[in-house]
Amino acid sequence: MYRPLKIGLTPVRAVGTTFRPILAEISYASDDGPARTILHGRLLKWSGLYPSIKARAAQPWEAWEERTRLMCDEVDTNVIQVATQPHQLKIFYRGKKIIYYPDVAERLSNDLIRIVETKKHLREIKDRRDYEIKLEQAGATYAHLGYEFLTIDKAGLEEPAVRFRNVRLLHDLGRLRTTVQQRGDVEEIFGRARSPVVPMGLLAEVLARLIHEGSGSVVASVA
Repeated sequence: MYRPLKIGLTPVRAVGTTFRPILAEISYASDDGPARTILHGRLLKWSGLYPSIKARAAQPWEAWEERTRLMCDEVDTNVIQVATQPHQLKIFYRGKKIIYYPDVAERLSNDLIRIVETKKHLREIKDRRDYEIKLEQAGATYAHLGYEFLTIDKAGLEEPAVRFRNVRLLHDLGRLRTTVQQRGDVEEIFGRARSPVVPMGLLAEVLARLIHEGSGSVVASVA
């Protein structure tokens, strides 16, 4: 059954941080959608909507790296559910209130929750001590809840190159059509493997052949 990607309790007490115990609170949008919109007033930023099968709804993105992460998640068999801007995290730290909106939340096949922060370059964090503290405190809060917290940049998203090439191949196939026979070819791979997980290289080889045959979309079979 589909479950909204809600995490945590309110309030959340996280202890054992680098600095001192903190008090944090997680809140969600009333409609279970993104906790923050992509409207920025006068601030001009790349933004758009990504049609996600695993989210069961189009997900807003506000940076190319965030969109790239959604592309990877959509074809990663270890990721079963995604959401962008999933919640607002308030952290009360040294008399100040820190507000943090994570880029992406992922539910993995083992039911672990992974929170992802995407950046063009990781040095963007090191260059701003206040932002570095924000992520440190957010990471401590999520760790207390048992969630994984990942910070990744463009280079990390696109490495190794062969994996990212396969991700783009699978993603681009979603814009094409298939015949019953071609969908059967892909399903046969999973049938022989007797597993929901198969080597990406093997699957990409079959999908590449489908492209040359003038066909395409097998997203429903591999997501």
